[in-house]
Amino acid sequence: MATSGKAARDAKAPARDGAETKLRKKRRAAFVRAAARIFLKKGYEGTSIDDITRRSGGSKATLYSYFESKERLFEAVMVEELRRRATATFAMLDGARDGDGEADPETVLRAVGTRFINLLLEESSRAFMTISMHEAEKFPNVGRAFHESGPQVVHDHLAALIRRAVERGELHADDPLRAAEQFCLLCQTGLILPFLVRLIDRPGPEQIARSVNAAVDVFMAAYGCGGKRGDRASIATGPATVDGDAAARAPAASGPWAVAGTSSSS
Repeated sequence: MATSGKAARDAKAPARDGAETKLRKKRRAAFVRAAARIFLKKGYEGTSIDDITRRSGGSKATLYSYFESKERLFEAVMVEELRRRATATFAMLDGARDGDGEADPETVLRAVGTRFINLLLEESSRAFMTISMHEAEKFPNVGRAFHESGPQVVHDHLAALIRRAVERGELHADDPLRAAEQFCLLCQTGLILPFLVRLIDRPGPEQIARSVNAAVDVFMAAYGCGGKRGDRASIATGPATVDGDAAARAPAASGPWAVAGTSSSS
C-alpha cells in the first residue's frame, strides 16, 4: 500500500514541477513587463525596485530571486524586448520570395532596411538607446546587452541573407557580416542621429523610403554583380578605372585634388 502511495506521488511530481515552472515564468515575465514600462518612462537612474514591485504586484524578495540587481533586471528587459523586435524585423521575409525562393537582393534589402529603420524610430527604441549610452560607462554589460540583443541580431540575420545571395552569384562580399553592418549604417544616414537628439520629428514613409533606396543603391554599387546598374565589381575590389575617351573628356585636376603624375591645364 505504501509502495502504491509513493508511486502515485511520484507520478504527480512532473505535473507539479511543470506547474511551478510555469508559475515562475509568469512571475518573471510580470517583473520584466513592469520594469520595461518604468525604465522607458523614468530612465534607469529614475527607476527604483519599489516602483517595479508596486507595478508588478510582486515583492522585493521574489524579484531578487530572479534578478540579483536592478542592473541585471534592466539587462533582461533589453535582451528580451530588443531581441523580440529585432527578430520580428525578419518575419516579413517569408513573404519576400519569388517562385524560385528568396527574392532578388534589392527587394530583400529594401524590405529589411525599411523595417529596420521603423524599428529604430519607435519611441521605445530611442529610449533604450538613450539609456544604454548614458549607462554604458558605469555598467558596461548594459551597453553590451543592447548591442547583442538589438543591432547584432539584425546584422547576423542580414549577413545570412547576404551569404546566401553570394552563393547564388547575386552578390560578391568576402565578409557578409561587415557588409550587413555597412548597409544598416547607410540606411540610418540623415535620419536616426537627428531623431535621437530630437533635431527632427519622426521621419515619414517618404523620407524613410528615400534613405533606404539610397542605401540600396550604394550597397549594390559596392557588392552587386552587375545587371541593372552595370558592372560595379571595381568599386568593391579595387580602384576604379576610367576608359580612355572619358579620361580625355575629364578636366585635369589641380591643387589638393591633383593626382601624382598629372598636371593642370595652363
